[in-house]
Amino acid sequence: MTEDSALSRLETVVRAEREAIGKLDSAAVLQFTEEKRALLEELTRELPRGSIERLQALRRDLQHNLILLAHARDLVRDALAAAHVSVPIGLGPLARNSSSPPRLRVTG
Repeated sequence: MTEDSALSRLETVVRAEREAIGKLDSAAVLQFTEEKRALLEELTRELPRGSIERLQALRRDLQHNLILLAHARDLVRDALAAAHVSVPIGLGPLARNSSSPPRLRVTG
């Protein structure tokens, strides 16, 4: 994969991750995390000078996604508390080797 195609794919993955966070789709977020890791490993092998601006923009986007993910986590935690549902930390699709808890629909 060329540097440009790897950066383009990373930009696409970051946008898709943001959408998955908005939908509280933890399985998709986990998949995007793995793909981002692989793409970043590929890009860091030889970091070309022309990619600095794109990587800086991606850094801002990744920070934005992290904030959204934290808010989504808090929203789910608060919804579960309001529904008097106790879910131990580490359960759910993001935890490896765990069974998925029942799906809850959170409406505004």
